[in-house]
Amino acid sequence: MSNSCACGPRQPLHDLHCKVEGPAAYDIMMNIEQRWRKAAKWCDFRLKKVTHWHEVSLIKLDRISWIITPSPGPTGDHVIRVTTEDDPVFRSIDSESVRGFPKLVQDAEAQNLVCGKNLKIDKCIHAAYVKAIRSAQHFVYIENQYFLGSAYYWPSYKNDVAAQLRHSVPPNLNSSKKHEGADNLIPMEPTLKICSKISACEHFCVYIVIPMWPEGVPSSSVVQEILFWQGQTMSMMYQIIGQAINKAGLADTHHPQDYLNFYCLRKSESSST
Repeated sequence: MSNSCACGPRQPLHDLHCKVEGPAAYDIMMNIEQRWRKAAKWCDFRLKKVTHWHEVSLIKLDRISWIITPSPGPTGDHVIRVTTEDDPVFRSIDSESVRGFPKLVQDAEAQNLVCGKNLKIDKCIHAAYVKAIRSAQHFVYIENQYFLGSAYYWPSYKNDVAAQLRHSVPPNLNSSKKHEGADNLIPMEPTLKICSKISACEHFCVYIVIPMWPEGVPSSSVVQEILFWQGQTMSMMYQIIGQAINKAGLADTHHPQDYLNFYCLRKSESSST
């Protein structure tokens, strides 16, 4: 794709591939199967349970002797060990997208699922991010297509709440709903990690690689909105780090970018391309 004002410069490809073996591979396979069963499920329309022919077409792994499968759970589905320390396979999904999550709250909590109203959510990717960041000693390197979150500390969110308080409006406003769903801790965790290292007079760096813009047409409203929220996330992180630098009395010698930097991949092209 050539350069243009509407599309911008072509972004370089940056694909990663891996091979998974052992119990972790079985977990990945079961994740795909659970999603397939959910997508292929028929509504019974008050008739006897109807099994979609696509479900029948799934390979019965317990009939293949050389594939070691775990014992089935109470519901007949094999338990996915996505959060074990020995075979870490992480995913982010809820019961609206897969078939096989436990229905009882206590059973769901035993599998580290978050329980909402009529919904079970697997947030182990988020938990893995947080654990890895908190365990880091010298630096954190993150690649993410949509790096935004910790909306409760965004400048726009704080300004909305402050404006309401100035006008004696209860802070539980409808306008705060626009930040709903972006309350993950991923941006705040490395920020607080940096602040703790500054207080301890230790150096710590965070490198975050994001695309120039998310997938889609750069000039579209959706992409522009995502870029705005990304900007709010970055601004929030730099502000908190700047406050920590000032508190430590290092404002004359240090800058927030000494600790936190964002990068975009770039591929140079000749003007004739």
